Amino acid sequence: MRKIVSYTILNNEEDIIESFVRYNFVYIDKMIIIDNGCTDHTIDILKLLIKEGYDIEIFDESLVDFEQFGIMNKYLQKIANEYDSDIVIPLDSDEFLMCDSKRVRDVLEKMSLDKVYLVQWQNFVLRKEDDEKEMFICRKIKYSYLHRDYKVIIPTRLITKDMILRTGQHDILAEKIERVLLPELKLAHFSYRSIEQAKTKTMCHSIKYINYLNRQDAEGMHRNVFASHCIQSNDESWFFDTFNERIKRLKIK
Repeated sequence: MRKIVSYTILNNEEDIIESFVRYNFVYIDKMIIIDNGCTDHTIDILKLLIKEGYDIEIFDESLVDFEQFGIMNKYLQKIANEYDSDIVIPLDSDEFLMCDSKRVRDVLEKMSLDKVYLVQWQNFVLRKEDDEKEMFICRKIKYSYLHRDYKVIIPTRLITKDMILRTGQHDILAEKIERVLLPELKLAHFSYRSIEQAKTKTMCHSIKYINYLNRQDAEGMHRNVFASHCIQSNDESWFFDTFNERIKRLKIK
């Protein structure tokens, strides 16, 4: 049986972190969590889940500016060198690996370990009609569309010191490693879960990106659009209007 390790860099995700852990541990054996400066109850929730028995290891990177590119590549190498794993899955705390026809774990157990796999994003979008009382995010938000972006799943044996995980974990840079689509799986992505969470996330990230000297090309630029609406609009219509326009550009027809 293969050992599957995920790793996640997060900051203030208290509204979704419990759903993320309980759902994804159905197929994951160990989670590496990188705290990039949480000031809410995210880490407290994770510590309670550890007490329940979930195999979670937390690393403190709170003194490092938000630099996803550097941090994610640092921990990619750390897991490859220090953990006895077969598969490494970079996950954001708002992502849930899913499969329509079979168990996710079964797909991961049977796939070849000589390729890097691309899993397509299934973006789930907040709508006015969603049930605000529903606490489990995967049940609360029902509307989704197939996004043009992918995320990677990496067999540990392929990770070398020269491998580079691209910003957003959408692809890798490495010579002579085949990358193929894994069509059986999709990555459910719940970036925005409520209006207040959307506003907070947008403004906090925009402030971070202003001070981020090592930002990769176009990284986080879409947040500037959301931030402008947050500042200029007094109602919630901007959120739904902006996302409808974004869906038109990113949706696979």
